[in-house]
Amino acid sequence: MKSVCLFILTLIVLQLPAQVSYPPEVVSLTTNISSAHQPFNESIGKVHSSLNNFQPGNYHLSDTKKILFILPQASTEIMAGSDLSHKSGAGFKIGFVKNRFSTVICPQFVFADYPGFVGEKFDSMNVFPYQGKTLFSSGNAYGALSVPVYLKYKLSSVFSLEGGSGKTFLGDGYRSMMLSDQSADYPFVRIAADLKQIRYIHQIARWRQQSRDGHDETKFAATHYLSWMITKKLNFSVFESIIWKSEDSVRQRGFEWLYLNPVMFFRPAEFALGSPDNNLLGGNISWNFLPKTKIYGQFVLDEFFISEIKNWLKHLMKPDDPTIQYGAWVNKQAFQIGVKSMDVFGKKGLNFLTEFNYARPYIGSHRDPMLSNTHMNQPVAHPFGANFYEFVFRSEYKKSTWSAHLNMMYYVTGLDSTGTHYGQNLLQSTFDSPLGNGNIPVQYYGNVVGQGIRHNIMQINAEFRKEFSCKNRAITWRVGVLYRADKATSGNTSEKYLYTGIFFNLLPDEWNMR
Repeated sequence: MKSVCLFILTLIVLQLPAQVSYPPEVVSLTTNISSAHQPFNESIGKVHSSLNNFQPGNYHLSDTKKILFILPQASTEIMAGSDLSHKSGAGFKIGFVKNRFSTVICPQFVFADYPGFVGEKFDSMNVFPYQGKTLFSSGNAYGALSVPVYLKYKLSSVFSLEGGSGKTFLGDGYRSMMLSDQSADYPFVRIAADLKQIRYIHQIARWRQQSRDGHDETKFAATHYLSWMITKKLNFSVFESIIWKSEDSVRQRGFEWLYLNPVMFFRPAEFALGSPDNNLLGGNISWNFLPKTKIYGQFVLDEFFISEIKNWLKHLMKPDDPTIQYGAWVNKQAFQIGVKSMDVFGKKGLNFLTEFNYARPYIGSHRDPMLSNTHMNQPVAHPFGANFYEFVFRSEYKKSTWSAHLNMMYYVTGLDSTGTHYGQNLLQSTFDSPLGNGNIPVQYYGNVVGQGIRHNIMQINAEFRKEFSCKNRAITWRVGVLYRADKATSGNTSEKYLYTGIFFNLLPDEWNMR
């Protein structure tokens, strides 16, 4: 019955015309029809490209005119092979722009039965994959409603105030080790400054964590990000984030006003509060070393001990020396390095991206699971959490009305078994001694990436997309194949799928949920 209702809703949405009202003085209006960043869409030469904050619309107009647009959206897709899966959605994008104020609201309902390799990861989390709370379930299928809201007021030519409920992506690549758009939406407010050569954001977000009994707890996250164009081709950015609970064992903290400090760094403020909050530091660098080729990278530090880094370097130089203790769990770092090229070999529309991501065990976790780098039980940075390394290859060849895509991913991770904690699950309490909260003590030394129940996973998919346009409506049809192999300590599995779907004013999602 729920599937029938969703089908009827989709038909109604498809019959609604896209409405745009604006005066001749408006030079342009373009809307972003994807809920996730598209790493090939931005120009290689774009300044401050790592600040891929979700931009629901780009416009240019006078200070006295306004824009109003209503964009119906819908999609339906089916995947057949090792099992039968489907995903359908319907919603709207409603936007309004007047003078210095703009807003976009994108309510969307999604109903899906995901393939096993997606569903098995989230069945135990009580949340819908990358959406948030599950509204209802029917067999193996689940439904969820998301209502992203984006508000912006331009205070001056330099400063703007933004807020709403949504996501932020920081980085130049396919993944982000800092802050990604792969979690559920969350309420946020931020101030942004654009000084041409320097851009800066200070964001305060409210995150939630859901226990197995369905009870929600509140935590907050404050983020600083400063992007500096050192030259026209070289960018360096600094990232800092701190997470705190709305209440702890001592008092009801609520919002911590000291973290409104717009000046880096948070650590002195955290020290002044005497708090056990979770602080992360990082950086992003990109270099356009060729006109249409960019090298980029990231690093993130959760905890960092120089002495333990020295031990690790000694081990690399003398791997057979048993007297060297290395692999301390307290060294929690992640990094990324990648390269992407547009119009490869001079062929317009042929784009490649190659990326390597690495995260040590336990990064993003905390002795108090409520302070982990998660929202709605989902990592807010890389979707794999921690304790992994990953190779990503993505390619596309785009023409005016069609495109072909070939994507490959290989990663190694280590999962937990009953009564163990090897560092992949950010929701586990992480400490090397009993805490009285049922935590599983971790070993101090000997921690390596991939420890635990090791999984070597390879995934390849190829697809073809065809775009149509009818009465200002953008329609995309795609068909593709996907192969996934998991070589694990507990046994080997492989899956094969054929999938096809129609997307109305939307870009296709990815079945592997990135």
